[in-house]
Amino acid sequence: MYLNTPLPHTSAAPTQQHTDLFGDDDAASPPSESESESRDMARLRRTHTTQGYRDGIARGKSTHLQDGFDEGYSLGGRFGLLTGWVLGVAEGLRDEKLRAEAAAGLALEKIFAREYFDETGVWKYDVGVGEEETLDRVVERHPVVVRWVGRVKEEARRRGLEVGGLGEGEGGS
Repeated sequence: MYLNTPLPHTSAAPTQQHTDLFGDDDAASPPSESESESRDMARLRRTHTTQGYRDGIARGKSTHLQDGFDEGYSLGGRFGLLTGWVLGVAEGLRDEKLRAEAAAGLALEKIFAREYFDETGVWKYDVGVGEEETLDRVVERHPVVVRWVGRVKEEARRRGLEVGGLGEGEGGS
């Protein structure tokens, strides 16, 4: 019987050969050692690149995000105070039309429009040549704010009233 027949023996060292049952021997052959190392190196490079990217984002956020938030919060607060002052003066003048126009004219979309700020949040308008760029100056020189502060002050003068600017005189406005 075939079961007891000895297998042919060769003197050469055995090699691993894989035969593809579907006839594509190239696809079934194991990767060479250099191919395997290349794949391992590529995988290792991807892993380190991904981890480096994540570490960079985390460090960047902790370093710069808080600074950006602090400046943006302060700037937004200053805009809020000055636009609130304009709306308060218009309300005090008992001019509902002026107050409604001021509210629409000082809407966030109008103040922070691309016309006045670039995509990084830096203002595009002049805050004064040779003057220090403080956040107060950035707000006070904003074209929309300048227009509305001037308009409510003029309306008050027209009615024989004098209003101080925000922070002028004792106790503010």
